[in-house]
Amino acid sequence: MDIGGKKDDKDNRKKRKGKEKVEKDLDEEELPRNKKYMPKTERIDRFAIIDNVDDVELARLVWKHPVVGVVPVWGDFQLYRQGIYKPPKSSESRTYPIYHAVLIVGFGVDEHGNQFWIIQNSAGLTWGEGGFGRLHRERGGRKSLFSQVYYGEKKGYPEKDK
Repeated sequence: MDIGGKKDDKDNRKKRKGKEKVEKDLDEEELPRNKKYMPKTERIDRFAIIDNVDDVELARLVWKHPVVGVVPVWGDFQLYRQGIYKPPKSSESRTYPIYHAVLIVGFGVDEHGNQFWIIQNSAGLTWGEGGFGRLHRERGGRKSLFSQVYYGEKKGYPEKDK
């Protein structure tokens, strides 16, 4: 691998790691050749970006596969632990939002009829509900809280119903 114009070798990797606790580096020759350990990969045909996100269309996409969504969040987002997170409206807040990318993996409705998106955050397992969270979704609304959505497309996936 080439990093910053320098060939990446084991000595350089060790220098970059410093005092971090990391697992042993595996050379390609050391990887198990048993197929059950080899990850399955696919190539995508196109990378799609949606700027004017429609919640109804977003739900159709998420039903097929997870997508990446960019959402405005405030400082309280990093403190989220459980429940449905509802960001303040811009007019209610004295600060500006940070736009943060999350993986949208599903959607649902709680026992009170509140709709939400199920998201996975990059902050790790200590954030939210084991690394996942529920983000407020407007009832019957078409305008989404997400400012952008990104996803890969592959011809023939998902397969058409027969």
